[in-house]
Amino acid sequence: MIDAVGDMFIQDVRPSDIKRIWLHYDGYSASTIKRSRQLFYSMFDTACDDGYIRTNPMKSKHAQPPRGTEGTHRAITQEERQLILDNSDHFFHLAIMVMLYAGLRRGEALALDIDRDVDYINHCIYVREAVRFDSNQPIIADTKTAAGTRTVPMVSVLENALKGHTGLVAPARNGGKTMSESAFKSAWNSYFLAIECKLNGVNQKRWRDRSKKWI
Repeated sequence: MIDAVGDMFIQDVRPSDIKRIWLHYDGYSASTIKRSRQLFYSMFDTACDDGYIRTNPMKSKHAQPPRGTEGTHRAITQEERQLILDNSDHFFHLAIMVMLYAGLRRGEALALDIDRDVDYINHCIYVREAVRFDSNQPIIADTKTAAGTRTVPMVSVLENALKGHTGLVAPARNGGKTMSESAFKSAWNSYFLAIECKLNGVNQKRWRDRSKKWI
């Protein structure tokens, strides 16, 4: 699409030309369309400044982008939050807690070592490393960006959950080492399946009436 926009710089661009570009974005998310609009607006502004075109077609009311699809992300409800708190007997609970209450990404949570990274005196968590996967195997690396290495305030509910525990918050069950990608997926599914069991009032993993589902 950017190449198509570039080809227009040698001539005056009409709003109808922009509308043709937006046809390529049918079905895209609203956030993707918003970022693209900002990019195109800036590109055409620069083209105007450099004398390639006379006006910025993005300013026309006839060149507005489609609405786009809305994402499925939402904040969890208080009831859902309580279900997580009540599922503390699950082996993956601490990993879920640091992702929920400290905002850690998957890789950051898997690399978090309580003995090294949790500061009970200053009530904070030091995010120093993250796990990435190569052919399912975990590799400890720097955080995704420079800003990823950070200090996160630790709220009391998370601090209380971590106290009394040592080592990785999400160790592999076969030896306590760093989880593989498949082990993480299995642990994630197991955790929320356990919550669904509680929602449906059963103690086993399989049941006929699975009317209440998690999120």
